[in-house]
Amino acid sequence: MLLFLEHEIAQGTLDGFLPRQQGSEISLREHQTDALQQLIELRNQGKTIALLTHATGTGKTHIALFDARNLGLKTLYLAHRTPLLSQTQARFAEIWKDASSAIYRNRHLKPDTQIVLSTIQAMAASLTNFNEREFGYIIVDEAHHAAAETYRKVLGYFKAKFILGLTATPERQQGAILDRDILKLCSSTRFGRCDRQWIACTYSVCESSYQRRSN
Repeated sequence: MLLFLEHEIAQGTLDGFLPRQQGSEISLREHQTDALQQLIELRNQGKTIALLTHATGTGKTHIALFDARNLGLKTLYLAHRTPLLSQTQARFAEIWKDASSAIYRNRHLKPDTQIVLSTIQAMAASLTNFNEREFGYIIVDEAHHAAAETYRKVLGYFKAKFILGLTATPERQQGAILDRDILKLCSSTRFGRCDRQWIACTYSVCESSYQRRSN
């Protein structure tokens, strides 16, 4: 199904699948609204970490940004590649218009910055500049890299209320199975519409770990 969707996107035959944008307003498609509702339900169940997976280019980031805006918590967006930071900052400006944002470059930020965007490398090298409870919401883009030591260091440091990973390839990370490392032992309960292949998948081990640290 994932390969099918990627092919359809490349052929331009999924015009009704991506978010609609009219002027400066962005509205979500039905499957994205469904995913947001599923994230709300996960949090209502006490879950603190989830993975959203879908084919590349199908709107995962928009779901994450709307979810962050709806929660209204100070947000950290982590990416493996620098170009994603400015792209995502521009999307945040469209979706969460009254929130201030900054790309972290190993410098101190204004205390009232609501959204911080950083490469995982920069954040891992600067953790002592931040309080462990600095961020209430963490978005991990390209979360299939999360088994890497730098991700483990950062995610193990912060005590966020909720962490959302985004990936198009959840199974593997640099030749290793993702489920064997930082985001592992996915529960058998998977949420999502089968025809869209949206999956919000809880990780009970990380869940318990973060809950213990917050006590």
